[in-house]
Amino acid sequence: MKYYHSNVTRLVGDIDNIIKQIMPHTAKYVVKHYIEEGRKNDKLYGGIAISERVKFTELNEF
Repeated sequence: MKYYHSNVTRLVGDIDNIIKQIMPHTAKYVVKHYIEEGRKNDKLYGGIAISERVKFTELNEF
C-alpha cells in the first residue's frame, strides 16, 4: 500500500516504512499510533506528549 506525503511531495512507500520518515517528534507518535491501533477501529483517542513519547487514551465520553 502506498501513501502520498504532501509536505515532501513524494511517495513514502509501504505503510510499515512511514514511521521511519523524518517528521516532528509528536507527529511520529501520532502516525505510529494510527498505524498500530487507530486504523483498525472507529474509536477516538486523545494524546499528550510526555518525556520522550506521546501517551494516548481512548475517549469514551466524547
